[in-house]
Amino acid sequence: MSAKSAWRNLTLIWAVAAALVLTLGALPAWAQGGSGVIGYSIDSDASDYLWRINLNTGVATRIGYTGYGDIESLSFFATGVLYGVDEVTRRLVTCSVSTGACAGVGSLGLAFFQDTGLSFDSSGGLWMSTDEPGPPFNFYRLDPISGAATLIGAQNQEVTGLAFAGGVLYGLGGDYHDNLVTVDRGTGVATLVGPLGLPPLDPEGFLIDGGIDFDGEGVLWGIGDPDDRPDTLPSQVFTINPATGAATLVATVTNSNGTPLLGFESLAIWPSEQPPEEPFVPEPGTLLLLGSGLAGLAGYARLRWRKGD
Repeated sequence: MSAKSAWRNLTLIWAVAAALVLTLGALPAWAQGGSGVIGYSIDSDASDYLWRINLNTGVATRIGYTGYGDIESLSFFATGVLYGVDEVTRRLVTCSVSTGACAGVGSLGLAFFQDTGLSFDSSGGLWMSTDEPGPPFNFYRLDPISGAATLIGAQNQEVTGLAFAGGVLYGLGGDYHDNLVTVDRGTGVATLVGPLGLPPLDPEGFLIDGGIDFDGEGVLWGIGDPDDRPDTLPSQVFTINPATGAATLVATVTNSNGTPLLGFESLAIWPSEQPPEEPFVPEPGTLLLLGSGLAGLAGYARLRWRKGD
């Protein structure tokens, strides 16, 4: 793709952003926490397919195979591109919401990590939590263009999911911690908000791994993978009170025939009137141009997390 084509794409993004500014408040019901809030998740402990899930009912529609062996965290960038982290190749990836296929962005440059959480903040910063190896369970900032990870500090607790709203980065406690925390983006330290308080599905707790994200009305949703010894318990959808950490069960994840599904450890919600975008993979010569474009999109990023400031 030429530099002119890349610039044309960025111009189109700005046009969409301007249109959204003029139409704020006119979002469809599903983007406002209505009867059909849609989340995207990968059954990374099952078949490694991307699924589209009605969070209110738990009914999931399979999109397609990711092409990667263990993507356990997802987050939408402000433009609607879906990012993830694959733990087998240790790479940042982008995923098609139409086909499920994912493509590598770049190596994180880390020797080992597991059970990640991933979230963009309102300024376009990309953050990653871990619940292995540990302690100290390290927290990182990722470069969304190169994939490179920068160590921020120790979380001091397993954190398996991340979500951002109101200027705060929230984390879902992993490995049976069953709690909600806030994570300091400057130090990486996780601070307890409160326990989920859900009935244990496993003798040790409610979930091992999972994902969280906010919808367009500021409702915090979660999805959990309750068991890995072996993977026999179905995943469940729940909501979380960000002020207390208390969770409410909503649904069991099933296919359209009502068969329970398992192995979901990630969650990303796209609360916008516009559909999510397909990933744009630049040629090397356009990376500098795209980097400046990403900086210019900081204002548009606030539309993705309009409750984030």
